[in-house]
Amino acid sequence: MSRLRALLGMPGAWLLAAVFALAGVLDVLAARHLHDEGLLTYYFARMTADDPIAAAFLQKSRPPISAMYAGFAAIGPTAFAIAHVLFAALAIPALSATARALGHRFVALPGLVLAASPLYFASAAAGVSNSDAVAVACFASWLWLARERRFAAGVLLGMLPWIRAELAPLSLALLVVAWRERSRATWLGALCFPLGYALLGAIVHGDVLWMAHYPPALPTPMPNNPYWATHDGRIGAAELLASLLALGPAVVLALLVPRDRLRPVELAWLLFAAFELGVLLSLPRWRAFNFDLSPRYLLGVVPAVALASSRCIESWWEDATLRRRAWELVALLGVAVLSWLASAGGAHASGLIAVAIAAAALACARGGRPQWGAVLALALVCSGPFGFDDGARLRRDRESPELDEITARLDERPQWRERPIYSNAPLLAAHLARVDPQRPGAVHFIVQADQLHELVALSNPDWGQRTRLLAAIGDEFYGVPVMPDALVPAKLPADALFVLVDDPRLALVLPAERWDPQLELLATSLRVRIAQLRPEGSDG
Repeated sequence: MSRLRALLGMPGAWLLAAVFALAGVLDVLAARHLHDEGLLTYYFARMTADDPIAAAFLQKSRPPISAMYAGFAAIGPTAFAIAHVLFAALAIPALSATARALGHRFVALPGLVLAASPLYFASAAAGVSNSDAVAVACFASWLWLARERRFAAGVLLGMLPWIRAELAPLSLALLVVAWRERSRATWLGALCFPLGYALLGAIVHGDVLWMAHYPPALPTPMPNNPYWATHDGRIGAAELLASLLALGPAVVLALLVPRDRLRPVELAWLLFAAFELGVLLSLPRWRAFNFDLSPRYLLGVVPAVALASSRCIESWWEDATLRRRAWELVALLGVAVLSWLASAGGAHASGLIAVAIAAAALACARGGRPQWGAVLALALVCSGPFGFDDGARLRRDRESPELDEITARLDERPQWRERPIYSNAPLLAAHLARVDPQRPGAVHFIVQADQLHELVALSNPDWGQRTRLLAAIGDEFYGVPVMPDALVPAKLPADALFVLVDDPRLALVLPAERWDPQLELLATSLRVRIAQLRPEGSDG
């Protein structure tokens, strides 16, 4: 056990952070997790650099992290993405230091679970704000428990809802623990950002209730948005299992944690995790606050899984009561049933494999060989990036396979290289900038109706915020942005090339009855259409 503790000490946590950072930077340079939500995080940061007032008082912009990344975004998207990865990497030793303060035996183990989480790594490399919220939560716990800087910890907890709204219950849960511990400093810190931001915003907006009038997200989707006609918000066994395992296969171990080993902070994390999973898997059915079933919304659960699985493994050196053994059996059977249902529906057998490894590890521990059990558990944790990343749903080649098809089509026709492209594919401009950086033809992004509706609904026109935000967007928003009202054939270049990806929302800005007679189809497939404007006077 002493060798295992030495391996999983704080030096190990810093080594994990270095490996994570290196792998993340290489991933960024390869654009393996290029994602539209990651680009949106970059755009908000760049807008904050260009117009701090207009962007900072748009709650949708996630002001704390937009301000933090503004300087990097001003340099460019690659600098932003690398900074994003490094920030996520620093959360690994922060969580391990928190575990040490909580008395964990293997202090680097929670950091390992976080680093090996397929979803955490993918989110960090993609640039999405979900990993930022997890990192800030880890830093808050570190400041509170490891550094005893409770006021500073409270400040971060107060900011957390403005980074990711779904982590607001975590702030509340940890503040309840602080209240029970009579930590006034934590509460005072937690009030600083909300009160200061609300007061400054009231002055800027000229509206005391500006936070309610211009919320961080739409309470309900745009009316008549066809997107929701193809998304009913219900989740099946296969999708649920894939999402849970994308958090990390350690989620199976976390279910086995003995309740009596948990400190109040750890219990608060676990209660939040249970609440979060239940709510976030239900909200899409109600179509509330634009939540869908993207696994990244569940990322805030990972630190809870990390702490719980660490407690589970360290408990294997102690005798277990009959009640605890019964719970372990029930938990493993529950995951096994879910995995079997997923496999019966055609999903990969990864869930059954994870359960089998966890059961073997537990059997070793209960058979008097806890070291062997721990080795098997570590193998399960480390297998996350290699066997359970499908459920993260952030890989460019899997989520946007049309990009490779479009690139191949364009390569087949060199004469198209200089033509301006008009496309509804949000990643096309960034993808072409990487594979063909000298391409002379600009890529214009067709702004979707719901994207424009969101900007209009969440910004204030009275003091020019909306106009200033549009000016800050400039010519870099998934390419050169083209607003729906500017999509008039007579106003477009005669050699415009339309590269259109299948999307039910496209009919709102390019209605078929108006545009089909105007377009001459050049190539088509299941997901992609390439067309050009018909010459004037031709028979449509």
